[in-house]
Amino acid sequence: MSTFRLNLDQGAINDMLTGQGGAVDLFLSGAVDELKTSIQQNVPRRDGTLAASIDDEREEDPGRRLTYRVGTPLRRGYYQEVGTGIEGPEHRMIVPKVAKVLRWEQPGAGVLFRPRSKGSKPQAWLWRSLQVLADRFVLNRNTNNPDDRPGGPI
Repeated sequence: MSTFRLNLDQGAINDMLTGQGGAVDLFLSGAVDELKTSIQQNVPRRDGTLAASIDDEREEDPGRRLTYRVGTPLRRGYYQEVGTGIEGPEHRMIVPKVAKVLRWEQPGAGVLFRPRSKGSKPQAWLWRSLQVLADRFVLNRNTNNPDDRPGGPI
């Protein structure tokens, strides 16, 4: 019987897998680029600032966990994703805290004044982009599972 010995340097393997330019890093950076492009195509557009603000960031913690973050620093991105008022996560009318009426500018309608607002419906632009990526990489998805449908946990 013939045998052979293979000595592996664990540090070199970790660098190859999770280090900058390693196999996992290259795979994830490609997936992140694809996700970022998909988000920029699905994002609601008014003046283009939300789409332009979509950015990605690579993080590596001391435990050697590789993390990519894709998103926007703009707060309105969250509200457009989940909705506001009765359509949003809190399911209640929007009322002014101090003033007597709400005031906002709406393109094409000018300045509007209202004592309360129903809010806006969720547009799920980020969810649609994540679904495109999940459909590409996840096999044998159970579409009867409510967690695998839009609105389920991410």
